[in-house]
Amino acid sequence: MPSLQVTKNTDGTYQLTGDPNSAYVNWYWVKGDNKPIGSNIISSGRIFSSVSSTPDSYRYYAVTSAGNYVVSQKIYLPLPAGSARLGADDSFNEEAYGYSLNVSPNPVTDQASVTFKLPIEMHVRAEIVDQQGQLVQVVTDAHHASGSFTYPVNVAKLPPSLYFCRLKVGDLFLVKKLVKTQR
Repeated sequence: MPSLQVTKNTDGTYQLTGDPNSAYVNWYWVKGDNKPIGSNIISSGRIFSSVSSTPDSYRYYAVTSAGNYVVSQKIYLPLPAGSARLGADDSFNEEAYGYSLNVSPNPVTDQASVTFKLPIEMHVRAEIVDQQGQLVQVVTDAHHASGSFTYPVNVAKLPPSLYFCRLKVGDLFLVKKLVKTQR
């Protein structure tokens, strides 16, 4: 995956810098999950300067000399307070970006609540999976506005075991353990 570096400017905007790999002949910057077609391209070139701090996500499509596209990871802006640079290999603290996931009570015998928070409007899929990653239950699979959401989850018929609540928002996955015990 090509690198993506973010630098916060003194005026509060950001500069996004694409991978300097000499095999790349152009970089097309897009918001969210858009493809690099027509008006979806918001900037071209390796450096995208003066990016607004309005909550959104960005990525680029690098074009190789052979005409192939390579896609960068998605970066979520604004960066959390106190950070100036974030590279592709840096750790991502989802709560600092306004995302959160919680399962309570935990351990649970019958009924749990899955609560998540989103900083921006986006599609969300929350699901319960077993230790092998097999889907047990879909909690929600829908578009959500920004804000906090809570869904009830009935686990009464599940055997006692360790499960996981997996939340997918855009390219981001948040996972929390869910321990099912007997009554």
